[in-house]
Amino acid sequence: MPDTPEFHRAQCIELRQQGKLNEAMKHIKRALELRPDYPAGYYNMAAIFMSMGRADQAAVAWRKAIELKPEYYQAWSSLSAALRRLGRHQEAVDAAAKAVGFKPDDPDALLNMASSLCGVRRFDEAAVQFEQLLRLHPNHVAGHNNYGNLLADMDRPTRAAEQYKAAIALDPNMVEIVNNLGNVYKSAGQIREAIDCFREVLAKRPRSPHLHGNLLLTLNCTIQADTGLLAEHRDWATKHADPLLPAKIEFPNSRDPDRKLRIGYVSADFRRHSVAYFIEPVIRAHHRQNVEVFLYGNILQPDDITRRIAGMAKQWRSIAGVDDARVAQTIRQDQVDILVDLSGHTANNRLLLFARKPAPIQITYLGYPNTTGMKAMDYRLTDGQADPPGLTESHHTEKLLRLPQCFLCFRPADNAPPPRQLGRDDPSTIIFGSFNNFAKVSPQTLSLWANVLAAVPNSRLLLKAECLGESTVQQALRSDFAAYGVDPARIDTLGREPSFLKHLETYHRIDIGLDTFPYHGTTTTCEALWMGVPVVTLAGHAHVSRVGVSLLNAIGLPELIARHPDEFTTIAAELARDHARRRRISSVQLREQIRSSVLMDSKSFVAGLEEIYRKVWRDWCNQSAAL
Repeated sequence: MPDTPEFHRAQCIELRQQGKLNEAMKHIKRALELRPDYPAGYYNMAAIFMSMGRADQAAVAWRKAIELKPEYYQAWSSLSAALRRLGRHQEAVDAAAKAVGFKPDDPDALLNMASSLCGVRRFDEAAVQFEQLLRLHPNHVAGHNNYGNLLADMDRPTRAAEQYKAAIALDPNMVEIVNNLGNVYKSAGQIREAIDCFREVLAKRPRSPHLHGNLLLTLNCTIQADTGLLAEHRDWATKHADPLLPAKIEFPNSRDPDRKLRIGYVSADFRRHSVAYFIEPVIRAHHRQNVEVFLYGNILQPDDITRRIAGMAKQWRSIAGVDDARVAQTIRQDQVDILVDLSGHTANNRLLLFARKPAPIQITYLGYPNTTGMKAMDYRLTDGQADPPGLTESHHTEKLLRLPQCFLCFRPADNAPPPRQLGRDDPSTIIFGSFNNFAKVSPQTLSLWANVLAAVPNSRLLLKAECLGESTVQQALRSDFAAYGVDPARIDTLGREPSFLKHLETYHRIDIGLDTFPYHGTTTTCEALWMGVPVVTLAGHAHVSRVGVSLLNAIGLPELIARHPDEFTTIAAELARDHARRRRISSVQLREQIRSSVLMDSKSFVAGLEEIYRKVWRDWCNQSAAL
């Protein structure tokens, strides 16, 4: 066996391709012992470090290769990818620019340049680089896929879909790209097409919990959600979660039913996210003489909200990038008594952490409007309006815990502008509106809204969603309304606003909010009401289509809840005609009514929540004592 740098480098490359990283590292180290000034040796060492997830060490090795060979464009390009992984985005741009300078037509250099520009949010420049890459290399699968990702981030779903389709045509087995196509379909409200993509992904990659979870989340946007999707959620749990549940579990927690409880919350959304509006006031109001709060944040990019929430806990732990088994061990060591999931089947969830049962009692709450389907999840927090007794128990694997009033506790934005106020004169045109995620704008929703517009001839509909910044989506929406007999000229659309403050100010343009169905709004409904806009909702038969029922009852406006589609039209039309009533609702009085309602009474909410926590803890202590 030869003992030369070239031989050991060749062995390294072969072993790395086989996934034998430690053996590959031994060979490349030997190559560098034989030739310390070997640029290709450091290049391959860096590639192994990247495969190991050690981007920091990879960056050091690639810089060493560049030091030995400054024109080594492959090393510059790869260094850019490592720096991007480390979050050093401007350095990544600089490294990629070096690579492109040395080799302007290299596909990897162009791809890393475009991707690095995305990291510093120079989207227009990134698009130019992607276009250049695909002109020179039209069959570059990653180029089409990453360009699709950029276009999706730029709220251009139709153009993004074109890129994903081009990538899939080149490599039909890339299920991640099919998943990306499904996500962009969902964002544009093409739910049937999204579901088809996710089912194709599931057929090709049945063991991926994340990809499977995308299907579950999207199914909540369909009419099936109004009658429950238990079988779909159980299927996910059977494949991914339930096998992780230990056969025998022993907890070190003291079984004193009256001691101070340790409550843990797990979320990817302790940040500028809708979930934070509802969980921050809860964490803040917890009675520290009764509970100790532990927060486990799966936060990839912490922000000011993250730091504020983290400061409210006895213990903050970042679990981003930490595997589920290690986090489960940490939670057991923390001796958390009740662990609360705030994500369900939404992005970056840690349900497989809960599947390992790290705490005696596990509860799902807030972030997802349906069951987890898991054996390891004991309870789901809700209320008697969102889940009336006898109506929805059969939709859940968890036992339902009903809070005494509303299951939500809302904290509006500190910088929210004043609410909308109507003048004395009745406006000549009534503006209905909805700012909900466009995935919720189902065919049933369009039918509801079209009937309202037909009942109020002198009215318009203003819809705001990120995807509505693209003309193709706007045209498709207007065509949908034309099919329901509504003049498309009565439909106004808005895309993404430049700031959150501008988003809230846009509510001043709406007279009456219309909820979606079957997937109700939550944050958008609260925002509309806070901004002085009454919202009409249609009650369904599952939690996902009863959130509006809970919210409107909580603030004292149950008369805006419809029990069937015709009543939805009647309520909206009568409110449109009754200017005096709308003036009473759309005023400062509504904001004060909300402020003094149970929806914002965090002390009362937490008192009821802690009472529930205490009850289930005592039940567990009693059951444990009986064993």
